Amino acid sequence: MSGAQTLSCRDVLVAFGEFRAVDGVSIDFVADEINSVIGPNGAGKTTLMNVLSGRLTPQRGEVRFGGRDISRDNAHQRAKAGIGRSFQITKIFPEMTVFENFRLAAQARLFRLQPFWRPASGYASLRIAAEEILEEVGMTGRRDQLAETLSHGDQRALELGITLATRPRVLLLDEPLAGVGEKEMEQTVALIARVARGRTVVLVEHNIKAVMELSNRVFVMNQGKLLASGTPSQMRTNADVRAAYLGDDHAAA
Repeated sequence: MSGAQTLSCRDVLVAFGEFRAVDGVSIDFVADEINSVIGPNGAGKTTLMNVLSGRLTPQRGEVRFGGRDISRDNAHQRAKAGIGRSFQITKIFPEMTVFENFRLAAQARLFRLQPFWRPASGYASLRIAAEEILEEVGMTGRRDQLAETLSHGDQRALELGITLATRPRVLLLDEPLAGVGEKEMEQTVALIARVARGRTVVLVEHNIKAVMELSNRVFVMNQGKLLASGTPSQMRTNADVRAAYLGDDHAAA
C-alpha cells in the first residue's frame, strides 16, 4: 500500500438535527485501487464524500490522508494536497471549448497569480498541460468543440479531465455515470478504469453492474452506517447486503 495515497476516515459522525446521515463510519480505502461506496438512497454516501473532500466538517471523527489528519482542511487545501473530486451534477464551462476548459483547469494548478496583461494562450506550459489532458481522456478529436454541444457522456469525460488537471493522487468520483446513455456507458466505464491506474479512487455509483466491473473493493452503507465491505464477489453473496440493497438478482451476477 502506498502511504502517500492512503485515505481513511475514523468514527465519522454527521448529523442534521436528530438525523444521523453518517453514523460512526470508519473506512481504510485501499491505495492504488478502486474503492466503491454503495447503498440505497439516503444511506449517507454523498455526505461521506463531502466529508472526504472537505466540503463538510463532521461533528465527530477524523479524515487522514497520507498519515496526516486533514479533518479541518477545507476543500481547496485538500485539492492542493492531491485529492480531486468530480460531482453528480456536471460542472463544466459550457461556452468554452474542450481545450479551453482544460487550459483553464491547468491554469488553476500551475499559476497562483497570472499577470493581467498576458493572456493564458501565451503560456506554452498551459497549452502542453491541456493537450496532455485531452490525450488522457481521449478527447483530442473534440479539442475545439464547445462544451455545451457535447453529449452527456462526453461532458462527463470533460469534467473528469478538469478534475485530472489538478494531478490528484486520490480521485473522489460521485455518480460519474449519472445520465450517461447506454451507448456511451461502455466507453465511460473504460475511461474510469484507465484514469484510475496509479491512483486511489473512491467511487459512489448506483450502476451496480459498473461497480462490480470496476471495483477492487466495495463498501456498503445503509442508514448512515457501514454495513459490510469486501471484494465484489464477496458482496454479491453477502446476505445482509442482498437484503439491504442488491436483492437476489445480483447474487448470481
